[in-house]
Amino acid sequence: MGEMRLDPENLNYTIIFKKNTGDCKVCSIKDAPIEILDFGSSHVKVYEVKTEVQPSKFELQGERFKSSPSHGYEEIIVDREKHGDNFLSLNPEDIAKLLSIVSHRVDSLSKYKIGGNVVINRYLSGHGAFDLYVLPIPKFEGKGCSVCKDNSNTLNREIYRGENFVIYTKFAPISNVDIVISPIKHLSLEALDEVLMFDLAGLIHKLLNALSSKDLSIIIYESKEKHFTLNILSGDVSVYRFLQINEINESPEDLASSLRAKFST
Repeated sequence: MGEMRLDPENLNYTIIFKKNTGDCKVCSIKDAPIEILDFGSSHVKVYEVKTEVQPSKFELQGERFKSSPSHGYEEIIVDREKHGDNFLSLNPEDIAKLLSIVSHRVDSLSKYKIGGNVVINRYLSGHGAFDLYVLPIPKFEGKGCSVCKDNSNTLNREIYRGENFVIYTKFAPISNVDIVISPIKHLSLEALDEVLMFDLAGLIHKLLNALSSKDLSIIIYESKEKHFTLNILSGDVSVYRFLQINEINESPEDLASSLRAKFST
């Protein structure tokens, strides 16, 4: 993982890692898949990648890192070989199958104790793949389960409330569209049975059809409290932006070094 820094003045986090933003992470995969899973008439391929979760240069320090390791884990779950908003054309049955595969991967990784947070993102206009991270970077949370608190305080931001799930817009959104689908009961993604998974898939399908914009990201977040949310946001939202962590590709020391030479001439 890139180097993490904490601003002592405003307590904002920044992650520094060099990456080529012009390359598609899925298209650049060279290694063989670590697992191949059936998906109807095709297959889902799982690849282990290390683009952003290498061990940190320094051990992470501070209150929010005391119980976390200095590294994470990442894998890509590819269900389509081509780019495009193919997820939008899936029916609820296929969405449920894909979510079940993602749930299976989360459950498989839980034994490794890599980090306290799982974040899975998918840009619907990008490659047909989920990018799954297990990160040592904690999302800021107070005492108790923040999801349970949010679920009971939706007020006039509530879109739907059924027997199993609630849908609402975020109070402090990070994009124009920032919608949460959450189980009302305290449940992890991997705890959903087939009935609940199909119920969730139907709600996702209906919500995506109701949204006028198709430039969307889906992010599944599961905290150490094991209450997951599925978030639909506008634009291509990275896991770091979702966690409200600043991303930069060049360290301030490197930038200062390059400018010193130019500035002194």
